[in-house]
Amino acid sequence: MVEQRSCPPGGSPGARTVRRLARPVRGQGGWRHIVPSTETLLAIFVGGGLVAEAVVRATTATIPSPDVDTLGLVATPAFVAALFLVARLALSIGPVIALPAEVGWLLSTPVDRRAILARRIVVTAVGGAFAGFLIGLGHGLLAADASLPGSLVMGTAGGWCCVAVGMGVQSLPTQQQVARRVVDGCLVLLAIVFVAALSIPQQLETVLAALGSPTGWSIGMGNGAIVISVVTFGRLGRLDRRALTAEAPIVAALGTATSFLDPKVFGEALLRRQCARIAMVRSRRLGNRPTGALVRAELTRVVRRPGIWVIMVVTTLLVYAGWRTMPPAVAVTLHVVACVVVVRPFSRGLEQVCRSGALRFALGLSDRYLRAVHLLLPVGAALSWSVVTAPAAGVAAAVTVPLGAVGAVVTSYRWATRPDPEYTGTFVDTPLGSMPADLLRQVLRGHVLLIVVCALAVVLVTS
Repeated sequence: MVEQRSCPPGGSPGARTVRRLARPVRGQGGWRHIVPSTETLLAIFVGGGLVAEAVVRATTATIPSPDVDTLGLVATPAFVAALFLVARLALSIGPVIALPAEVGWLLSTPVDRRAILARRIVVTAVGGAFAGFLIGLGHGLLAADASLPGSLVMGTAGGWCCVAVGMGVQSLPTQQQVARRVVDGCLVLLAIVFVAALSIPQQLETVLAALGSPTGWSIGMGNGAIVISVVTFGRLGRLDRRALTAEAPIVAALGTATSFLDPKVFGEALLRRQCARIAMVRSRRLGNRPTGALVRAELTRVVRRPGIWVIMVVTTLLVYAGWRTMPPAVAVTLHVVACVVVVRPFSRGLEQVCRSGALRFALGLSDRYLRAVHLLLPVGAALSWSVVTAPAAGVAAAVTVPLGAVGAVVTSYRWATRPDPEYTGTFVDTPLGSMPADLLRQVLRGHVLLIVVCALAVVLVTS
């Protein structure tokens, strides 16, 4: 802002006058930069001390020794479930994708479509194989009786098969939908096996031993990968425009969100796809009272998204397994993070209200009132989930339950009320190049608070 002053009448201003007129107004602008910097430094010192204390206590903690190899039993269904999640991800995003411009200018011409897409297909399959390799590495390290080479082979072949199957059914929407339902059913079955590993480990160990040796499974997975790859390569010429561009907006939104460090772009793209998939629904009266109408609208949003309940069930199982097989420091961290993951989908309405000034104006209520009403559902979800998972923490529930619930609600509120990023902040020169320090501070809004809450929980539980 430049100070606006009139020139002396009857003559042109001199150089000193011009410099004085062009000099910025000296107001309280310095304090606006000093106060946020002081708060940031205070948060860094306090959070850094808590994190350091949590690391020290976590390194001195001991892993409980159960009667049976519970960790190995839990690792086996978790290994298979992770592979099915790779398959579900492949079915959700394509897995073969072409941008609309590429389809319009290149793939619509009489060319060999299979040859053009071959490189992209190989790269996608290798990515799935690498994800399976990491999953097999985790299984080989966690399961005591598992063979590390066998786990790596099964994981790599399984990841390749998951992506290849997604490519094979991509050309036919009916087969793709059937494949999604089969994968979802297998995930539910694996969740039941996961519960059995926690409740009846001896019987489950006998069942898993009767399924065959890891060597036989490794050979079978390798042969299956070869057969599936041959069948999939024969179907690649059938990929039409619909199959190649159906999920292109999601991938484009993910690239934009990563480039501009704005995850809300990807979230809005997912929301648009979900709304497009919802067919005809029955209208409901929301009532005349503002509070009741807003709460019913948020409940309707949750009911029409069944994936939220799946997230709650999966996180509950992970928390119970974590307290049975992990050190207290790791288990309490998993508990707090899982509570945040559960509460996050319930704060979508709060995020939309905070982002849209037109929506707030149309509702005709104050901003503070709208935020308070949209916080009712996240608070209820945090309390309900915390009560269900409280028996898993045992004695530590007195610290974990209230701290996890409060931390989840506050973190979700910070994420939902985050303003749009500003790209005109300060850049800091580092050995890796110029880093947008102010932009990173905006992106990390809420994540730093989550780290501080996890560190505080670790310190209180392990003390």
